Amino acid sequence: MELTKGRITEWIGDPDLLHRLTHRSTFLVTINTFLNI
Repeated sequence: MELTKGRITEWIGDPDLLHRLTHRSTFLVTINTFLNI
């Protein structure tokens, strides 16, 4: 996990704050979808 985050951070050049927010939103939507089903 940490190695992947480090590589992603190097590619982007910035802390992946936007990516974290995006992943959180997608994760929450996925959970809600499963719960609704």
